[in-house]
Amino acid sequence: MDAAFTRLPHRRLEFSIVSGIILVLMLLMWSSRASESGTRVSITAMELLVPLLVGILAAGLLADDPALELLLTAPRPTRYILADRLIIVLTLGAFSCLALQLLSNSWGIFVPYDGIDQAFIWISPLSFYTGASSCAALIRGRMLDGVIVCLIISVVALFSGPLLAARCQGPPLIAGCWLAVLNPLMTSSTPYDPFWPANRVLWFVSGALLVGASLLMAGQGERLFHDTPVE
Repeated sequence: MDAAFTRLPHRRLEFSIVSGIILVLMLLMWSSRASESGTRVSITAMELLVPLLVGILAAGLLADDPALELLLTAPRPTRYILADRLIIVLTLGAFSCLALQLLSNSWGIFVPYDGIDQAFIWISPLSFYTGASSCAALIRGRMLDGVIVCLIISVVALFSGPLLAARCQGPPLIAGCWLAVLNPLMTSSTPYDPFWPANRVLWFVSGALLVGASLLMAGQGERLFHDTPVE
């Protein structure tokens, strides 16, 4: 967190808010540890809420940076600056989700899978939200674009999850189960679907590709400036 405050001073408030929300999530998990809702709270925190918060942070790593003109004139390429900042937010997200995972296990909260498989509950959406948000924000140089994309992804995934899960119940429907793979929050709806590993790989790779695309766009400085009307 000290690195985030030092190297991203313009996002200090956002980092503080995110850190506070993560602490609240830990308290919610602790308070629900003895109830059936503990599993739901744990999965939702790791698969949706923390990746969403990290995605929102990622949207403002370059877009709307008040020191943008100074960054573009620096000898160090902008894509390297973005890469450093992405590492910071991804590290924050990874440590937060890992802490939630370990706390869930130590408090006796049931979470599907074990070990590295359990970690992919949050690794894949963390990758995807970060890449999608960063990429969307850099298309027009607006942080709000990345935030909106994160929110749209979350709403669509939450509403489509139960519908896709219903298609996979009853007699085997290969098309329906394959459709469930398209939901980045698949653990919340069908955690033991045979295609869950494919779902995790799909969204992890998609996020990695989007992160790569955002690094390429970061080298195009003109994208980062808002269009201003000519008077």
